[in-house]
Amino acid sequence: MVPTAATVLLADDDDGFRRTLRQVLEEEGYAVMEASNGVETIELLASAADGQRPVPDVLVLDVCMPGYSGLGVLSVIRRFEERPRAIVVTGMVDPSVRAFAKRLGAVFVMAKPIDLDRLLSEVLAAAKPG
Repeated sequence: MVPTAATVLLADDDDGFRRTLRQVLEEEGYAVMEASNGVETIELLASAADGQRPVPDVLVLDVCMPGYSGLGVLSVIRRFEERPRAIVVTGMVDPSVRAFAKRLGAVFVMAKPIDLDRLLSEVLAAAKPG
């Protein structure tokens, strides 16, 4: 069961991936925000950090995006007092990417193409308070 009013921020430059995942997440009961690049992701999270909008509960973040990479986003937001739990998705199979994402605070790193059931399970776990 989805925690009440859990919000997911999808940050990926692939419109089709975002659209599909948004639909699935909304069907599961999540509120969904979207960003199509790293700069937009940081702007959304910075406005939440400034109190202009609620901080999303979960960030699903692609590694390869224009503006800032997903790893760059994680590096910037780790300075924020309040930030969402981050799940990183990547087409890069290099173990160093996974290790670096974890060091930057990602709670889970998943290879693309994603296993949708596993991603939903990880989003649910990340959305739970505490």
